[in-house]
Amino acid sequence: MPANADRLRLFVGIGLDKELRRQLAALQEQLEAAKLFRGRFSRVDNLHVTLKFLGELPATAAADLGERLERVAYAPFTAPVTGLGLFGGRRPRVLWLGFGGDELVALQQQVDRCFEGLFALETDYQPHLTLARLKSAPRAEVLQQQLAELPLEPMRLRVESFALVRSVLEAAGPQYTNLATFAAGESRRGETD
Repeated sequence: MPANADRLRLFVGIGLDKELRRQLAALQEQLEAAKLFRGRFSRVDNLHVTLKFLGELPATAAADLGERLERVAYAPFTAPVTGLGLFGGRRPRVLWLGFGGDELVALQQQVDRCFEGLFALETDYQPHLTLARLKSAPRAEVLQQQLAELPLEPMRLRVESFALVRSVLEAAGPQYTNLATFAAGESRRGETD
């Protein structure tokens, strides 16, 4: 048994619907064909929008975290794609697809606040999903210009639920398991079974 079997790597994230996954697979094919960089694309079935990365925590903490997330109340919404971007400064290491909309930021802020006292509050949340990890690429300003010239199909993130997710890092890539899902609607805090 691994030494850290009593610890879980956790985050809160939004899964993607089938149509958006199809569109992102096509976008990844388009980017691969354009040969703008060398790197590894994220598996389409692993793509998600992180609301809050929690880190490696005792397994016993998952129940408390789930109870806190039950306080979050929101209506279903859609968030539009804002474009492609890069993380990593002059030597980009991550290619991402960004999302906009006040509802998405408001949801992230609610998630953030429900963990107040446990984790630091996010100060610069940028809603995105990671499309690829770059091994070598042109300087950021050159690559950003090349990306801006690519035609981008209109896409929307439909948000009807979010999840507390366990992430297991493996050589073939991360494996994600939803530990609890929180559907749009009223807060479940105080409800009885």
